[in-house]
Amino acid sequence: AGDQSIILAQNVPINQIPSRGYGITTSATGNISSFIPVVIDIKPGSYTNSINLRSNGVVPVAIFGSATLSVYQINPATITLANASVKLKGNGQPMVNYSDVNGDGFTDIVAQVSTQALQITSTDVKATLEGQLTGGTVIKGSDSVRIVP
Repeated sequence: AGDQSIILAQNVPINQIPSRGYGITTSATGNISSFIPVVIDIKPGSYTNSINLRSNGVVPVAIFGSATLSVYQINPATITLANASVKLKGNGQPMVNYSDVNGDGFTDIVAQVSTQALQITSTDVKATLEGQLTGGTVIKGSDSVRIVP
């Protein structure tokens, strides 16, 4: 009943909305939250992204930088893939490295996630990455996976 309006980009000039990008999710209780969509590549260089959940290794996942996203703004400690955190080095720092994975001229971040910590099943066909920028803004991205025995 009546007109309802939803503000999707408060305090952002309309000409910047497409270049900055945003997403909206709603919870079961109806709470709305926003995030910045990011492009990811699970197992960069591998097309089928095959994962053996019994492996004791790690799954690399790249978050691609762009003209509107510097990956140096991402807090590596907040990155999760399928609810699994980035593996930590002996000194307690997240296992990440920075390089131009896809050759587009922008630096990307590659995080190593413990395979056994992934919360996915043999029937899942995609995995979602979540994290935060240093200011607390949420980022999200998904890629296909193929679970193998």
